[in-house]
Amino acid sequence: MKSKVITSAALAAIALIFTSCGEKTANTTESADTPAEAVTPAEAREIAEEGFIYALPLVMNYAIMNEHAVDTGGSQFKAPFNQIKNEPRVYT
Repeated sequence: MKSKVITSAALAAIALIFTSCGEKTANTTESADTPAEAVTPAEAREIAEEGFIYALPLVMNYAIMNEHAVDTGGSQFKAPFNQIKNEPRVYT
């Protein structure tokens, strides 16, 4: 499960790199046919790091939500969405 989360976060970071590579500023005089400037390895590393930092909480939240409310066969399943689960005993 942990490897799926890390893989998803890495893919989100890579997607962020590709989407930011194609952005153009409003002041550019380039035509639409001209390719965007090449991203240096340092910039790509920084973009990937930021993508990982910002995407990881989203991916982790989805993983927990999936375990608790979606995956009915899992050991962590609590209850489906919009339903209350009652614990018959108090955990201390």
